[in-house]
Order: sequence, then C-alpha cells, then structure tokens
Amino acid sequence: MILRRTLLLLALAGATSLVAFGQNETVVIRPEASDEVLRQSWHGHHDLSTFNGQPLNQGLRWSEEGPTAKHAEPAARSTFPDTSIAYCRWFWNEIQPVATRVRWEIIDTALEEAREHHQTLAIRLMPYDEEHPLPEWFRNSGARRANKATDKDGAIWQPDFSDPLYMKYWTALVAEARRSLRWPSLS
Repeated sequence: MILRRTLLLLALAGATSLVAFGQNETVVIRPEASDEVLRQSWHGHHDLSTFNGQPLNQGLRWSEEGPTAKHAEPAARSTFPDTSIAYCRWFWNEIQPVATRVRWEIIDTALEEAREHHQTLAIRLMPYDEEHPLPEWFRNSGARRANKATDKDGAIWQPDFSDPLYMKYWTALVAEARRSLRWPSLS
C-alpha cells in the first residue's frame, strides 16, 4: 500500500514537472495563408468515377458505377481542383456480365484516362448492392441465396457468402484481376 502511494506521488510529481517544463518551451507556429489546394499524394480528396477537368456527378448523389467507356472531354474544364487520384468502382455484373467473359477493357480504358489526366487510378470491385444485382449467370449457377424473395430484404438476391460457388466465382474474378492488373500480393 505504501509502495503504491509512493509510486502514485512520483508519477504525479513527474507529470506536474513535465507540464511546467512544457509551458516554458511553448513555440507558436503560424503558417502563411494560402488559397492554394494542398496536394498530398494518396491523402486528401480524389475524383470519383471522373478524371481531372471533367464535370463532377450532378445533384446530391454520386455514382457508384465506374465509367464503362472513355468520357468525352467537356467544352469547359471543371472548376474542381485537380487531384492525383481517380477512384473508380465497378460491380460484378458490369465487369463479368457472362460467366465466360470478363470486360477488362473497362478498366484498361479507365487506366488510360487516368494516365492522360496525370492521375493514379485506384479501383474497387464490388459484388452487388441494392441497385446493382449479382450477375444473372451467377444467380442461375446453383449458388445458394441467403435470403428469400418474400423476406423484408428480398428485393435483392443476396448470396450466401459461405457458399462454395460464391467463393469459387468471386475469388476467381478477384484473383484474375490481380494477375491481369499486376496487383501486389495480399499476403
């Protein structure tokens, strides 16, 4: 008990002396005011499904869908600041509408646009959401469904993520993307 009190008093004394020392060593830094955009590679803002100079998504909602073809260059350049990163995402049904064909040209086109606009392309492949169902070929493959059409959330066909067919087909797409796009190993 005495040892605990002694240690507590020593800790409090040390903390008090550090605070007192810190007050004597205060340094005030005032950066220069600037209206410039702070550019930091891989930090800050990025374009979502567009590229430098192109108009942003209109309205209060952004597009969840990456471009599937080259964007036409706008007559007037967007006033949104240029970014070092273009971020595009695609749903499985867009990338692989049939089991035997993956549309890599979609990503190749986005890579080329990013290069033309002096950006690095960050991508994401997504299986589905409430507006973008799983590919029809997958739903008809014998894969297990996690919900029923009559369920509260039954409007969208949700896969059983532990189903071997889901694991097989989704993993195959991701693995092929990694090989085709020369992604680094995830391990």
